[in-house]
Amino acid sequence: MGEVRINPTKHPTDRGPNVKRYPVVLAAVVAAVAATVASVAAAKPPPTPPLTPPAVYVVSTTAGAVVKIDPATLQVTETIQLGVPYLSSIAFAGDNLYYSAYPSTSSSYATIGRYNLATKQNEPAYINQQFYVPVLRTSPKLPGVLFVGEAGLSPANIQKWIVPAKGRKPSLRARTEHGPMGSNLRDYQISDDGTKIWSACGGPYEFVELNTSDLRLSGRIFPAVPYPTSVDSVSVGGTEYLLGGTYSTYDTSIHLYRASDPGSGLHYASGSTTLEAGAVALSPDASKIYHLVSDVYGQNASIRTLSAATGEVLATTPVLISDYFFEGIHVDPVSGRVFVALNNSVGVLNPDGTLLQSIPNVPGAGQVLIT
Repeated sequence: MGEVRINPTKHPTDRGPNVKRYPVVLAAVVAAVAATVASVAAAKPPPTPPLTPPAVYVVSTTAGAVVKIDPATLQVTETIQLGVPYLSSIAFAGDNLYYSAYPSTSSSYATIGRYNLATKQNEPAYINQQFYVPVLRTSPKLPGVLFVGEAGLSPANIQKWIVPAKGRKPSLRARTEHGPMGSNLRDYQISDDGTKIWSACGGPYEFVELNTSDLRLSGRIFPAVPYPTSVDSVSVGGTEYLLGGTYSTYDTSIHLYRASDPGSGLHYASGSTTLEAGAVALSPDASKIYHLVSDVYGQNASIRTLSAATGEVLATTPVLISDYFFEGIHVDPVSGRVFVALNNSVGVLNPDGTLLQSIPNVPGAGQVLIT
């Protein structure tokens, strides 16, 4: 807009030759201001949508279903029937639920299925390849990527698959080298920034770090003892902590590190341990460790709560653990409650490790995932 000149000696109420120009000038000024406001509004980023509260998903292995639980009300809100006789592992990416689709309860091999939560489209053989006891992982930092580990194989194996939201078929992008990661994969965890994987294998007796980009060793190894079975991690104030569990009845079985420093480890003996995979979890503030323990026969199970700073046992809560427990313990990042796969039910512990209640009617409760 050009320069607007107003006669300073004239008052708008004065009668004279310029009296009819003021409405024109005022209209031009208003239009210019309106255009400026509109351009500023257009330049502003849209408001950030509120965070979606997490939900608890529990694999009902023998029912071929996934049970969704509201972590605030502790009510079952949905049961997703996947139409397969058996499943053990799930992962989410966008609107898609990926799952291990076994043809029977006696099979150790499964295809990878995909169920779209929005359209309800179900593809039990989305990745139509046979995987031995597949363990699935995704990361919000790696959209369109699905990791598939095969539990129990020697040497251990993890694959990286590109899974487009729609249209193109899935494709294998990378896989671990034959040998360096170890053997007998039990559990693995993706770092908060999506760049690393930490694996727990029966051997070697350490937690190995891989790059998610190519699944090659990063060069960092977190020392432990026989036999690694479980990993978890949590970020607090910009620091990520790595928790490992080992099947070490007569040695330390809990191992806590700063994820950036393998030499920072704190190692605690919890008195007993378990061979179950995915049997440890960290509280959201990394102050407490939750650990499934049992006797050498897998009986007399309990959830033991430890101080992360000292290893002191803060609580021991007896539980009737599920026969299908597999990565069956997870902590709600909002409430701090601990969800555990029990015998045909889900146990809910308070943050202090005491039992709050059980949620019934979850047949063959297995993996617990909060996302």
